[in-house]
Amino acid sequence: MLDTDRPSRAIRRLLHVDRTFADEPRRLRRGLTDLLPDEDEAVRLLAAGAEAGVPALLKFGAAAQARQALVDGAGLRPGDADWVVAVWTAGLDASEPPRAAPGAGDGPGAPEAVSMALLADGTALLLTRGTGGVHAGRVGLGDPRPAPPRWQRVAAPAEPGSRDAAVAVTGGGATIVWSDRAGVFAAEVRPDGIGRARLIVPAGPGEQARRPLGALAVEDGSLDVFWSADGRRLRRGMWRSWSAEAVTLDLPPACGAGEELRRVAVGRGGADVAWLAVATDQGRLLISRWDLGRDTVAAWVPVPLPMRVLDVAAVGGSMLVATDSGQPLMFDSASAFARQAVAPPPASGRSGDRVESLAAAFDPAGVLWIAMRVGGIGALTNIVPDSQRRVSLSLWPA
Repeated sequence: MLDTDRPSRAIRRLLHVDRTFADEPRRLRRGLTDLLPDEDEAVRLLAAGAEAGVPALLKFGAAAQARQALVDGAGLRPGDADWVVAVWTAGLDASEPPRAAPGAGDGPGAPEAVSMALLADGTALLLTRGTGGVHAGRVGLGDPRPAPPRWQRVAAPAEPGSRDAAVAVTGGGATIVWSDRAGVFAAEVRPDGIGRARLIVPAGPGEQARRPLGALAVEDGSLDVFWSADGRRLRRGMWRSWSAEAVTLDLPPACGAGEELRRVAVGRGGADVAWLAVATDQGRLLISRWDLGRDTVAAWVPVPLPMRVLDVAAVGGSMLVATDSGQPLMFDSASAFARQAVAPPPASGRSGDRVESLAAAFDPAGVLWIAMRVGGIGALTNIVPDSQRRVSLSLWPA
């Protein structure tokens, strides 16, 4: 039986120096080899654990999933898998720094992307993703003078630049999802705060869940997430509360040669249809129809536009697009899927006015709310006639 004390102390020592050792298996192996020169088998097993995403799983209390990933994905014997989980658990518990209490001081910094969902209690749930992790905050839309959100860090994925986050309305609440090394994680938004994170769609052996990421709850007790393992092809992960395991399917290819996915948006367009849209790093926009009755996703249809697309958000049966022309563009998803021409927006002429990321939703009164990043600054606004109350709220500083 392998010793657990010396290896766990070695893990603890490396993570005390630099916590990214847990995210870089090759570098971890070299560090462990220096600290455990006569324990080749222990080094091999711990490095295999890092490659299988065990540290990320254990941070969210998913020890059973970590053991399964080692046995099914890495091919370890059950006894060896138990040893790896025990050593990593001891190393992480002792090296985990205390986190600040959630609140206004734990802000999102300068996030790269924003998502939003309007909840039944009249609040807007805002979600940001950036180098500081995934943050959530609420704004009371019915307040005479809405206050800025009190941001709370929800997750700190490894290699945050390659991850993504999304939010889906589920019943009277919402579910936050984000990608990390081990797969797609989720946490329920409750009246008293945000629930415990859980792994709902594991990545395959040797894979990671990367950006982009979108989510939609078609019915209570279910969640469909759209994610990518390579940044080029989308997958659909189907989590069901009544099923022991999630099911993952590949969607039709969307990228051309040398092209990568930048953003995915998914929205309900009616009782039997939902719409998917993707924006690529080459500024292209493509759209697909998800037939909910037959449960099939059609091939992607390009949406020709004379400008580069920076981001896209689903708003029911429509899509709202941020472009490098400076002005957002809204169009009907069914018309674009039928290859009808989409009229381009007017150019603002000022690069500082460009909407770099956006999210949008209609409230019960039919008012369109838009959260956006413009020139690095976050803002929440609504689109209303001049006679109604206009809101313009700062979400985060530049």
